[in-house]
Amino acid sequence: MIKKLASGVLAVLSTTAAFADANPEFVEFAVAAAHKRGFSSCDAAIRGSLKPGGEDIRVLTNSFSETKTDLLQMLVVYGSAGDAVQVELNIRAQGKNCFVQRQSTLVSSDSCQQNLNSNKALELKNTTVGVLFATTQGGVDAVLMPSGGQCIITYRIGERFPRG
Repeated sequence: MIKKLASGVLAVLSTTAAFADANPEFVEFAVAAAHKRGFSSCDAAIRGSLKPGGEDIRVLTNSFSETKTDLLQMLVVYGSAGDAVQVELNIRAQGKNCFVQRQSTLVSSDSCQQNLNSNKALELKNTTVGVLFATTQGGVDAVLMPSGGQCIITYRIGERFPRG
């Protein structure tokens, strides 16, 4: 399932495509968590940034009282035991737009090189201290970091959504 999640995470990062098994209740749970913090102007950005699936979800939010209506940090973990994805969203409402910096992290039991080789969308850009740095043509950055025989994969992208 990690390969499914990895390809799904990459699909979500590079387009607005959803997982086949995305759970709309999970997305609305995340939107509700933002509303509890007083952040309600970027619901479309949250919905467009999250396509969670699996068995469970947890959402943590963080903001400052002075900026709670225009700046929110959200940490979302979803999936199943042993097969989870962590997504961090930094969302900024400004003018008619919502700007989202999204970072998605997952752990694969395959080596980082195997993950890179099996994901044709990724192009290796550099290797530093054993960590692989790659990108896609769509502008998604990927960092593949070996750890104890596994690979921690982090995807990063910034996007703009209409406010609302």
